[in-house]
Amino acid sequence: MAHACHGTFLKLARRVFCAAPNRPYEPHVPGRDSDLMPDLTKNIWVIGAVAGVATVLLYVSSILAPGGMMLGLFVPLPSLIAGIAYGWPVAGIAGLVGALCFFMIAGASGIAGLVYAVMIAVPATLLAQVIGLWRPDTTERFSDSFRNPPPAGAEEHVEWFPLSGILAWLVILATVLTTLMLLPFGFDDLKYKANVHELVDTLIAQLRPAMQSDLTPDQVAALKVNTARLLPAFAAASWVMLMILNGWIAMRIARMSGLLQRPAPDMRLAMLPRMVLFGLGIALLVATMAGVPGRIAMAFCGAALFAIMLIGLAVLHEWSVGRPARGLLLAGVYVGAFIAQPFSGLLLVLLGFADWFFHLRVKARLQREGQAPPPTPPSP
Repeated sequence: MAHACHGTFLKLARRVFCAAPNRPYEPHVPGRDSDLMPDLTKNIWVIGAVAGVATVLLYVSSILAPGGMMLGLFVPLPSLIAGIAYGWPVAGIAGLVGALCFFMIAGASGIAGLVYAVMIAVPATLLAQVIGLWRPDTTERFSDSFRNPPPAGAEEHVEWFPLSGILAWLVILATVLTTLMLLPFGFDDLKYKANVHELVDTLIAQLRPAMQSDLTPDQVAALKVNTARLLPAFAAASWVMLMILNGWIAMRIARMSGLLQRPAPDMRLAMLPRMVLFGLGIALLVATMAGVPGRIAMAFCGAALFAIMLIGLAVLHEWSVGRPARGLLLAGVYVGAFIAQPFSGLLLVLLGFADWFFHLRVKARLQREGQAPPPTPPSP
């Protein structure tokens, strides 16, 4: 069953995101065809188990430790480090061990273990696999049947799974997982809104001691309506942010440890495939519908718009290269983006769309290199 799911995942990745579907990407397996493989096979169970226990400790600490809420942002990090450094099966082992620990902690209900497996363990394993996908470049030295990891000194002949494909997979996964997460709230609109309104009442009751003044009935009603409407988009965008943050940190740690096989993706070159942008246009229309279709479309909109916001940040990173006080400038951008939400997010999304239509990063790079930008750059 696991082998069939793995094969299906690779076929989907090949058809949707590969420029040449007849040349599939292959999963990276560290140490394959080398003398280190037996030792690695013995150790991956230990590495995976330690990573799984670490995820549980991070989650429990985020709940029980005073001021430990921020630790909850890094629950997927141990699994991603293990998967990126040692291969996606190690991330799968970490997810299995972590889910078992959650089942034992939660008791017979096992809700915590199920949520962890669906929202963290499986996505972390898939993300580690996607990051490690590669295929031989179209050169005379390597044929399309080349399936082993590249030999030393041949990295330039290997094409790794592109950053655009990774972002697209995160958008799709966020949509699917958010839809699954919201299913217990109900299928029809009345039940869904009633459950969300009850959740808002519970949160207000918990936060009331820290509030300077109580909300008026009109404010509470408006909060309930907006939460019910925007919850899918916010949840999907938050999940994409969580996985990108942890994936970036995991790749940095793997690179510092000498275990990162692929070149670290340059976030300044982040793009989204056309299919995601076209899907966003359709989702914006479907999001006006009631029921499950509208919530699915809203989740897709939230995930895709967050990815486009990252492209807006990439434009600022590319534009600021070589400029004085670049670090202070970018720090101000990030602080302002955090303080001035949601207006700053809207501006970054507009900047991301502007880059797709007007190729702002291409023009900035050519201008920095002293070349005249082409009059009509090709669409990405």
